[in-house]
Amino acid sequence: LAACGGSEPSNSTAAAPVGENTGIALPPGFTATIFADRLDRPRHLAVRANGDVYVALRSGRQQTVADDGEGGVVGLRDTNGDGRADVTQRFGRNDVDTGLAIFNDTLYFSSSTAVYALPLGNELKPTGEPELVVGGFADSGGGHTAKPITFDAEGHLLNPRTLALEES
Repeated sequence: LAACGGSEPSNSTAAAPVGENTGIALPPGFTATIFADRLDRPRHLAVRANGDVYVALRSGRQQTVADDGEGGVVGLRDTNGDGRADVTQRFGRNDVDTGLAIFNDTLYFSSSTAVYALPLGNELKPTGEPELVVGGFADSGGGHTAKPITFDAEGHLLNPRTLALEES
C-alpha cells in the first residue's frame, strides 16, 4: 500500500513489485507491491498514521449466494519494514460487512444495519468490545448503503444511512 504512492519504491526484495502480466497499469514513477494477500473477502481499508492497515471483511450474509462466512476486521502490521504485513490479527463483530474509517484514534466499522466504534491503542488489535454508534437500520439487501464511512472537517460521521436520518 505504501508503494502505491509517488514515493520512492523500497529497495527491499521481500516486497517484490507486482509482475508485469497482471493487467495493472500504473503511471510512470509508481510501483505496486503486495502488502498482504489471502484475506477472506476484503472490502474497505483504512490506514493509521503509524502504518497499521485495517481491512473490513465482508460476511457471507451479504453475498449474492449467502453462506456462513464471517465478516470482521483484520489488522495488518509491517514490523520489519520490508513492505509486507508480517502480523495479522482478526477481530470485531462477525456481522461487519463493509464500511471502515479511522478518526481520532478510533476505528469505525459497519454492518448492513449499524455503525460501531473501537478505540485504538498501541496494539494492532484493539481491546474491549465495539460500541454501537448508530443502528437499527433496515437491512439494505446487499449492504450497499452501509459501505462508506467518512468524517467531515467538524468530526461528524457521514454514511448514507446517517445522512438520511439527518435529512428527514
